[in-house]
Amino acid sequence: MSFSAPALALGPPELYEVAARQRMMLKYGMVSVYTLFIYDAFTTIDDEIEYIWKQRFSAVTFLYILNRHYALFAFTFIFASGSSSYYLIYNFDTPWHSGNPPGLHSVADGLPFMSALILFEPLAVGVPFTILPDIVIGLRVYALYRRNLLLGWIFKIFLVAELGVGLWIYLTPSVHPAILPGPESLTNSIALHFCEGLPSDSLSNLQVASFQFMQTSFDTVALTLILWKTTKESLGQKGLGSSSLGGLRSLIMKHGVIYYIIVFTSNFAWAMMILFAEENLKYGLSQVAFVLAPLSANRLTISLRKYNSWQNTIPEDANAGVFRAQGRTLKRRSSWVGTSTFEMSEVDTWSETTQEYVELILRNDNTANDNYGTFKFFAFSICD
Repeated sequence: MSFSAPALALGPPELYEVAARQRMMLKYGMVSVYTLFIYDAFTTIDDEIEYIWKQRFSAVTFLYILNRHYALFAFTFIFASGSSSYYLIYNFDTPWHSGNPPGLHSVADGLPFMSALILFEPLAVGVPFTILPDIVIGLRVYALYRRNLLLGWIFKIFLVAELGVGLWIYLTPSVHPAILPGPESLTNSIALHFCEGLPSDSLSNLQVASFQFMQTSFDTVALTLILWKTTKESLGQKGLGSSSLGGLRSLIMKHGVIYYIIVFTSNFAWAMMILFAEENLKYGLSQVAFVLAPLSANRLTISLRKYNSWQNTIPEDANAGVFRAQGRTLKRRSSWVGTSTFEMSEVDTWSETTQEYVELILRNDNTANDNYGTFKFFAFSICD
């Protein structure tokens, strides 16, 4: 890999002004979304402890850990390296015994380090934090449709295809040092440098943007399915059990809309920038899209877990002893909510089968006792 040396002749002043402004805009954007991610981590730490760490561990708990804690590590690394010119112009190859210790030297000195880590951002950040939130949202839709096998396979095939497209685009990166004309004392300015990996020159802008278009397509289909199912079943539900179920569906719908607005907007805008923006700004929204997707997915998981701690809020005067009799299994069931693909179908069945009995309890109707045995048997059957 060869790199051209900087020219000694000065360029027009506008060139340096535009370069500095663009670089600083990208850095400020990175700082803002990183700050938002840190802020969200601190403000939800109490809910995370209560509804994630104190609950039963499952596959989607593992997804939450990746979307929150691995993301925190990866974004911190990207922020610390990419937001500073030291990543680009810090010389890691100069041995101490040479009399010229590692430190700031020239842009070309930092290129070996940048080249060695060129795959980190797309493969350790970009692709994972596009696919992992998709899995979380896909599981929610899969559960909402009562584990529909056809829908599950469609999601699997699409996500595998999306992963393949992402790897195809980012496994052949290119390194182009954007060295401005002029003496090194000027071009080594911190404001004029930024580390950024780009896809191969052999790919067109449309091919590169295909990954973002696949993501926006997935978001659109997922939101459409959530809205359709929620609206269709909510209109036909009445009574206490239906109200409770409608509240859970409404929660998923609300977060689905929020997720869609945030993630779809950032990915679609990024795709448009890849197609039409200036070269230095084509990937200006990449960090925004990568950070906001796992943040939104984590919010959904915590909200579902929090919502389904309902067994601790059953009123004492509503014959709550019946519910306490199922304490172990209800607690176990609650630990699944937000962590598996089964919580929605279980809630559906619970609401439909026990709706009449629960209404009788809340009306203090003595005939409810006649159904206690059936209710108790069913409660254990769906929880175990």
